Amino acid sequence: MRRAVLALLLIAAVGGCGLEDYEKRMTQARERLKKQEQEDKDLGMPIQLPTKPAAKGKLPEPLARLFLRVPRGLQTQPAKAARNGMLYVYSPPTAAANPAAPFLEVVLAFGDLGDKTFIDKVLTALPQSSLPVKKQVQIGEPGQKQLPLERATFDSGTLAYSVNFWRGKDVQVAVGYAWVKGQPAGPRVVETSLKTFAGDDAALAAAGLYQSGGPLGPVAGVPTP
Repeated sequence: MRRAVLALLLIAAVGGCGLEDYEKRMTQARERLKKQEQEDKDLGMPIQLPTKPAAKGKLPEPLARLFLRVPRGLQTQPAKAARNGMLYVYSPPTAAANPAAPFLEVVLAFGDLGDKTFIDKVLTALPQSSLPVKKQVQIGEPGQKQLPLERATFDSGTLAYSVNFWRGKDVQVAVGYAWVKGQPAGPRVVETSLKTFAGDDAALAAAGLYQSGGPLGPVAGVPTP
């Protein structure tokens, strides 16, 4: 069903253009469709977020407004108890047969916007066998708005970690990925997953786009007919 919707969106994206624009839009729309299909191979359904304790008679609220898809095979609901009091873990259904290989888990953490020690707290809560290397990164497709993140990468025995920090309007979020070191699919799927990340007001829009079959919006450099 989702693939059929994508095909319809591709047709809509190229309709009503002149021949030159049509060919360019068709080529780029096909590329987007190919990327969307690869995303669906690499990633699972959008995750369910951990919630705040609910007041009596009220529904629980998520700890933040976020949209994210994690590597396929990982559960979309976090473990009930936060590890080390702050890490919400998304792991495979069973340890014996890992359908998410080479990924072991994804972890989320949340902090107050004014907490200047948040990054250090998260990194301290994760196992490390090498010192973290930190850098600023921009995530997103060419021609689209980029998502600014601070990234820390390190090893933990046979595992590689990529922990990515984002600052929203009123919350800080850490998204950490752990996979078997040396597996080339690891870094690629991390980037694919992070390209689905949306926070604050953008989270609702991202969820709507996912439900509609995925974004095949205007192509950069080509006028919309």
